[in-house]
Amino acid sequence: MDEINWLRFVLSFVFVLGLIGLCALGLRKWGGRLMIASPVMRGPARLQVVETCYLAPRQRLMLVRRDGLEHLLLISGETTQVIEQGITHEE
Repeated sequence: MDEINWLRFVLSFVFVLGLIGLCALGLRKWGGRLMIASPVMRGPARLQVVETCYLAPRQRLMLVRRDGLEHLLLISGETTQVIEQGITHEE
């Protein structure tokens, strides 16, 4: 009887670890796209990330849109540089 309890415990533990792993993979893949609007936010969003391009593990280019204008940012480690600003966006 004691061996059955241990087997049940081990299988349950492996199952829970698998669920945690699946959640971690899901958040890694779709985490940036899951935008949950706060109840305070009203009207259309003024700020959005248009595109991200990873250059190195700690370096990326990010195109950000604010009020119809786009800004190109270089984000590396602890520093952020504006490469180009005021790019007009035409839809």
